Amino acid sequence: MQSTDLNSNLLFFDEAISEKLTFSEIVDYVSNPLLFSRVYNEKSTKGFILNFIAGLINHRPVYLVDLNSSENEIKRLIGEIKPEFVEEIHVKRNFSSFKDLLDAIRSSQSDLIMFTSGTTGEPKKIIHKIDSFLRSVKTGSENTNKVWGLCFSITHMAGLQVFFQAFFNQCPLIHLYQYKKSEIEKLIGSFSITNLSGTPTFYRMLMPLSGSFNSVSQITLGGEKSSSTLVDQLKLFFPKARITNIYASTESGSILKSSGEFFEIKKEFSSKITIIDNELCVHKDLVGKGISIDENGWYHTGDIVEIIEQNPIKLKFLHRKTDAINVGGIKVDPTEIEEELLKHPNIKLARVYGRKNSILGNIVMAEIVCIEDKQLSELEIKDFLSETLQEFKIPRIIKIVDNIEITQSGKTKKI
Repeated sequence: MQSTDLNSNLLFFDEAISEKLTFSEIVDYVSNPLLFSRVYNEKSTKGFILNFIAGLINHRPVYLVDLNSSENEIKRLIGEIKPEFVEEIHVKRNFSSFKDLLDAIRSSQSDLIMFTSGTTGEPKKIIHKIDSFLRSVKTGSENTNKVWGLCFSITHMAGLQVFFQAFFNQCPLIHLYQYKKSEIEKLIGSFSITNLSGTPTFYRMLMPLSGSFNSVSQITLGGEKSSSTLVDQLKLFFPKARITNIYASTESGSILKSSGEFFEIKKEFSSKITIIDNELCVHKDLVGKGISIDENGWYHTGDIVEIIEQNPIKLKFLHRKTDAINVGGIKVDPTEIEEELLKHPNIKLARVYGRKNSILGNIVMAEIVCIEDKQLSELEIKDFLSETLQEFKIPRIIKIVDNIEITQSGKTKKI
């Protein structure tokens, strides 16, 4: 869609509930008096988009909660829904072009309120402005005529960044979030989807696919640490795709990008990103309000990294600071073990964690999900790991399970 004139081309489609939304519908909706809710908790993504855009251009605060949240979950995050949270907006607007609507969104002063559990498991409120979401959006002719797959919850940071990338370039957005593998394959083929952005867990759940998909030209991975094994699998089934890793979080949005496992801190971020005691830290200017900041203005992400090169800094992500398992006084990185497990051709998903032990403090445990129609024994897996890992890193107990819980963010749930 090249033109900036208003038209009826498709913005969003959800096959499961036969729901679609066009660009002209959005413009018509927000141009007239409407009913707006600060907390949208219906199950309709179309309804969320309309309400969200209305809130932005009218500078209203928006609470971003999962669309399948129960009343009790919303109350836990926000408290009681106050009467003023729902209001009639009587302003009538005249958008002569789609660009006018985009300009209104860019100038929004809305507080965009998100929640993350952090390390404590208790909800933590983070307040962003629109710049946090638009920072990574790229526009121009090379970004038009794309078809995006929505593989994240649209109310999460990653989902909204994908939404804005599609929206600002007037590209269709096809709902794939929480769909079955067969449904995703069908939609990629029938809509000739060109761009996919998801967590490594999302892509692992897809493997192996029934065939290759040549329409896909860009694959982005983020939210978790990826691996060369997964990248090789993606290249097999998406042979024409450029594969990119991004570093993003609810606290900061997207700030780093890489075509491999090494991330380079670009010149424009050199004063805003630093490494303190091997931990990636982000300046307060790049994070939302409500984040714990040290006395020098740095947010400590909890991500442990290894510096590969200086000037400019290139780094490699190792693991989360809180994930290390203390086994008899030795710190064991569960991510390293998961990566080795996932190199086995018959393993689809893996989760490694610590369990309390009276002698060692903790022992290493693992759960694995096998590829469909494949079977492995605990002994076979331990023998496989012994080829690359020291003995104390090999899980004491390995459980073969049917599934591993996936979070609303599309990541493997930690224990």
